[in-house]
Amino acid sequence: MTGVGDVAGAILANVRLEGMLSVTPQLVRGDNLALQSDRLRGKVSLMIDLRTGRFDIVISGGMTRYLIPGLGIVDIKSDLRVVPGPGGKARVLGKAEAWVRRLDNSFFRELTGSLPRLTTELERTTDGGRKILISGGGRCNVLPSVLQPERFVTDSPPHLLRGMLRSWPLRAQRAFFEEDLGIPLALEEETGKLFPASNRARDVRDGLISLARARGVEVQSQTTVTSIEIRSIDTRPTTGTRLPCTAAVPALPRLRG
Repeated sequence: MTGVGDVAGAILANVRLEGMLSVTPQLVRGDNLALQSDRLRGKVSLMIDLRTGRFDIVISGGMTRYLIPGLGIVDIKSDLRVVPGPGGKARVLGKAEAWVRRLDNSFFRELTGSLPRLTTELERTTDGGRKILISGGGRCNVLPSVLQPERFVTDSPPHLLRGMLRSWPLRAQRAFFEEDLGIPLALEEETGKLFPASNRARDVRDGLISLARARGVEVQSQTTVTSIEIRSIDTRPTTGTRLPCTAAVPALPRLRG
């Protein structure tokens, strides 16, 4: 399979799909089709409406002993769904889990103290902050009105959480949203949560992105990180361009030791 990038191309090398398809003038349907490539094993179910062009594809699969440069060797399991998206483009979303079998990254090794399990929700989009847009029922509950450290839960060492809470006090966080972003916050008495006074999660998402860009941040969507090197962070977007930079913030999954 070609045209999907070097990493995906290697995973999907010699890909094949086996099973029975039901084909009518209106629908193409298949359930529990066996998906197999040189690296991947899984199942596929699909439904394609030939009249409207709508489709729904569910992919469940995994790989064992997969080498991720800069991280280590992992076993991966994912459940993905491919559905129509805005502008007629396919939208991919789902969940992935990875069990680290060999950890080469010293930062993660010190952070977790063991071989971690990583979990993440997946959705590849052309913009960012989609979870902000749906948080709080579309209103975005930005902050609690009172800090209660005992209510915070983490799978990382507890002292890391305590250090993060101390490093950015709640009063300073509220000032960031109201003064730096220019988004007034309002208290919801019954829950004790602070929402944007506009009750629009989009104001929060757009404000964060605008401030980041104003401070020189370049957001790269539809981009695959192929390697991370000391003093150099190298990404390869769909154009194949090398992008050296002094700092980068990748979207990291949750870590569990």
